[in-house]
Amino acid sequence: LVIDPGTETVSFIDTGKGQDGFKWLGIEQCNGKLYCCPRNAAEVLVIDPGTETVSFIDTGKGQDGFKWLGIEQCNGKLYCCPRNAAEVLVIDPGTETVSFIDTGKGLGGAKWKDIAHCNGKMYCCPSNAAEVLVIDPDTSSLSFIDAGKGQGGDKWRGIAECNGKLYFCPGNAAE
Repeated sequence: LVIDPGTETVSFIDTGKGQDGFKWLGIEQCNGKLYCCPRNAAEVLVIDPGTETVSFIDTGKGQDGFKWLGIEQCNGKLYCCPRNAAEVLVIDPGTETVSFIDTGKGLGGAKWKDIAHCNGKMYCCPSNAAEVLVIDPDTSSLSFIDAGKGQGGDKWRGIAECNGKLYFCPGNAAE
């Protein structure tokens, strides 16, 4: 879906993948193209707004599984938050390749939802995970911050940076 707010016109760019399937969730701009995070799709969707065409970058992880949720750019690369995936998906727009950073937390569990950039690092919002996932793009390493609320509960469902702090949208959490 493409909307020109100036003229309020609507147009579409066909992905060629058909309807349904919850294929992608989250979109981010980098180097003049748009990249869509693969939720159930096997590939990253790449949209070229200049030509209004699409292409794909295969993740090698197959379809389904609600793998990643949320995408954010940092230092010229894109990072996708692992929802049920065992690793962070890293997209290099320059080479149109992907790599992975293992979380050590395994598959499944609806661990994190959404991702934000703050002070040179990336942070993933804990949904059922007990901790915030911290990605250091300079070293391709991970660390964790205990959120103090334990495992499970679909606690928070979004994250945003404001004035150097991170704020989390309560899902089932009271705070």
